[in-house]
Amino acid sequence: MARAFAKVDTAGSMFMVAVTAVDKLKDTAKDMPPERAFDRNSGEALSVVNLVEMFEGRAQILKITVPASQIPDKLAPGAVVRPVGLVASPWGMKGMGDAVNVGLSYRAEGLELVK
Repeated sequence: MARAFAKVDTAGSMFMVAVTAVDKLKDTAKDMPPERAFDRNSGEALSVVNLVEMFEGRAQILKITVPASQIPDKLAPGAVVRPVGLVASPWGMKGMGDAVNVGLSYRAEGLELVK
């Protein structure tokens, strides 16, 4: 099935690292040990970074998947960054009973430090 995605307009937003990057893990069966996730096209290891996006007096935390090699060295909480090629993809999952959980996942080609 094809995944839908939309390019995210980051003009006017400021992004700050909330939590340092961690390895992205694949969804596995509960009785299986966690495994590192890799990009299905390039085979590159993936990481997840939590960024605070600030825009017009509001803020939200975005959990963004990024290729591990495209995260600046020594990225620390509080660093101001710019996500490159940020896209959002909708997702949905059936929950308990008739409940349906929905949301957006975010992915960027890389992060650049803002000086």
